[in-house]
Amino acid sequence: METEFLRTRLEVYLHIVWATCGRQPLIDATIERLVYKTIQQQAISSGCEVIATGGLADHVHVLLKVPSTVSLAALAKRMKGGSSRAQSLAAPDNPLQWQSSYSATSLHRSLVPRVKDYIQTQKERHASRTLWDEFEVTGEH
Repeated sequence: METEFLRTRLEVYLHIVWATCGRQPLIDATIERLVYKTIQQQAISSGCEVIATGGLADHVHVLLKVPSTVSLAALAKRMKGGSSRAQSLAAPDNPLQWQSSYSATSLHRSLVPRVKDYIQTQKERHASRTLWDEFEVTGEH
């Protein structure tokens, strides 16, 4: 008798948003690349697939495909802590501090392309005020 093994199929897409401490405009053009790169590296080393990163001087958006083995709280802590640490090492006189909270929303895979575009066009959307309010919540009021 042949035994058939069942495989678990899991697709979890998360849109995570968090802001700088006090929503201060701390992410300028000189550090933006380092911050996003570090966030991406932390997510990838946690086993996630990074689909998009973006934001403005006072907040960050990340769209990820997350495996079942990853704790959301641990992932957020790792991305926020790693990027803050990298910036502090690169420019000790210009530290990056994040607010303690974050917002995370799960998405159906059919929404991934739209949310990816939303994240990648953050600067334009904020300039033209064509925002999706539910995706701009950062956890603190």
